[in-house]
Amino acid sequence: MNNKEILREKMDRLVAETTVAKGLVDTSDATYLEKYKNSMETVIRLIDSDSIPASDGGVIGATSGLSERDKLSSLISLYDAAADVDLYYSQNCKTWAV
Repeated sequence: MNNKEILREKMDRLVAETTVAKGLVDTSDATYLEKYKNSMETVIRLIDSDSIPASDGGVIGATSGLSERDKLSSLISLYDAAADVDLYYSQNCKTWAV
């Protein structure tokens, strides 16, 4: 598997965790999570279309998007999936060479 495929799998897990989390929070946070999920699906489309840039050590912003709300950052599975995405992208996607 190449880095884009691995990142895509990690993004899929994050989107799935987002869907689960929506059932655990109030309406305001659920609405926020829907917007967050949409932005993560945009990243997935960039991966699928081969137009996502290499990381250059940066992150996607998956973790910071959750850190804005205390309740969301306390959902361990969701936060771990977001951290996994950001960490993998930052460390392993500096180049797309296989």
